Amino acid sequence: MIMETVNQTMDFIDILGKNNRVLVFLIGIPGSGKTTLVNEFFADYPQYTVISKHDEKKNYNPSCYEPIDSIIVNKIQDAFAEGSNIVIYDGTMWDRNTRTWFIKKLRGTYDILIGLMINAPLYTCMTKIANSTSPHKKQILKTIEIANYHLYNKQPNLREGFDILLSVDTDNEVWGL
Repeated sequence: MIMETVNQTMDFIDILGKNNRVLVFLIGIPGSGKTTLVNEFFADYPQYTVISKHDEKKNYNPSCYEPIDSIIVNKIQDAFAEGSNIVIYDGTMWDRNTRTWFIKKLRGTYDILIGLMINAPLYTCMTKIANSTSPHKKQILKTIEIANYHLYNKQPNLREGFDILLSVDTDNEVWGL
């Protein structure tokens, strides 16, 4: 059952975070369940600092001339500087160039970098997005197939700079799909 797998994964991350600064990138196409994972499962782990691209976009002021990804990098760095041992970044991270850019910018900030791949069937993700109330769903649906292609043809790997790669397959019953 996926719930046990997610809990085992979180327990593993928790153990690593006792003596290390652990950065976890949630990786998956839009609609795969990254934010659901944050909202449903990370609530049991209050010691985690979660930084969400969704939340940052809500507060983002394009006239500030600082790219959103640079703001997120600063927030991750600040979280570790303020004493967090485990920081979770909830972003799609489907593009290898984006992942490697983040890794390069954040190198030295963390001790262990984990890529946590959230796998879900493309059709399930597209259906979830199509049925959502997001004002951006048309734009997301246009990019989801490209994201899927990039993510599964250029999967995260240790050469990008990850120390550990984990994978969780979403389960429709647990995810509420």
